[in-house]
Amino acid sequence: MKLHFYWRLTFLTTNCSTNTKLFLVLFSSLFLFACQVTDQFSIDKSIEKQRVDYAQYYLYIKGLTSNELVDEINQQKLNKLDNQAKADIHLLLLHSLPNSPIHNPYTAKALLNAQQKKNNHSSYVPADIAFVALLKDQLNQQLFLFQQLIGEDLAQEQAKTKQHHALSELEEKIKQLEKQILQLKNIEKNISEHGQ
Repeated sequence: MKLHFYWRLTFLTTNCSTNTKLFLVLFSSLFLFACQVTDQFSIDKSIEKQRVDYAQYYLYIKGLTSNELVDEINQQKLNKLDNQAKADIHLLLLHSLPNSPIHNPYTAKALLNAQQKKNNHSSYVPADIAFVALLKDQLNQQLFLFQQLIGEDLAQEQAKTKQHHALSELEEKIKQLEKQILQLKNIEKNISEHGQ
């Protein structure tokens, strides 16, 4: 269509005055610019439809009750099966939500890493970049704390095992000493019986 319009414009300008030609050139430039802007606007609009507002969705799920969270999780799992792009991000945020039935920082971190590999930062708006960085920091902090707790639990288990082992050794020594005391009493009794 653009080529056809340009050809008609060229044909018309050969038979017109200079002012008319100038007007037609300006009008055609404006028309072509409007077409390009409209095309760009429709592309931007489709990108906007695909974009997820991380903070807005997180606030939405933060306000849900337990039953509503279960419904939302099931809906997002269905959306993922339908290959909806937003479902991955929604599930990531559902895994990172502390009161979610599927809260799991390990899974959330893995999903976040996969999401960052899939999308470059140019597809994020600055607020999303900040939210993703904050989420990543919080997940890393949670994972670090979990590792510390696991380490402390392991150290406590080892200490309990050592204490149990030491207690068993002491109980064995007590039994041996009680045996020796009993033997000494028997010896003393025998000596007193022979001495009379």
